[in-house]
Amino acid sequence: PTPETSRLAQVVDWLGGSGAAGLVVFDEAHKAKNTGRDVDGLGSSKTGQTVLELQRSCPDVACLYASATGATEIKHLGYMERLGLHGLGRPHRDFDELKLAVERGGLAAMELVAITMRSEGMLSCRALSFRGTSFSLRTMHLTPAQVTMYSAAAALWQRMLRSLCELMIAEKKHIRQNYGKHNMSVHMDTAFLMRHFWAVQQKFFKQ
Repeated sequence: PTPETSRLAQVVDWLGGSGAAGLVVFDEAHKAKNTGRDVDGLGSSKTGQTVLELQRSCPDVACLYASATGATEIKHLGYMERLGLHGLGRPHRDFDELKLAVERGGLAAMELVAITMRSEGMLSCRALSFRGTSFSLRTMHLTPAQVTMYSAAAALWQRMLRSLCELMIAEKKHIRQNYGKHNMSVHMDTAFLMRHFWAVQQKFFKQ
């Protein structure tokens, strides 16, 4: 792409291209979190790819990522290549290797990444003050009809959870028999299925 045919190329040219210097601030940076760096390559957004290309086209500029909703999963950090969380001098060669290690480590590994970012000055968090605020707890009593409806909904989700677990057990058995136990993670992402289940359940009860 050239400055005549691409808006990204225009910005890169305006910054100075490969010789650009200074600071580039990505405000509302979370909009670039979908970079398609999943194993299946799906979920990529044009914004995410554009942010990656901009950084790679201007290798000498400093980057500041500003967001009120930084990341909930390690894959959301895929566009933040300038943090230096992987590569030379790090335990992981590239982002995909880091992502795999953190996903295997779960919440504890994600917290370790946050601790590392704070201790090395990569991450600065601010929060609103609670000075002058107050709160009170109130008990809201449900009507018999509401109790019946809630109980029926809870029972429904319990049945769906049991069904999901039974299906995953059957699928794991099928994978072991046909592909071997060492290929389990390639053919079935149990963690993703459970996260999606609980996310949908939470959305259901919030309605």
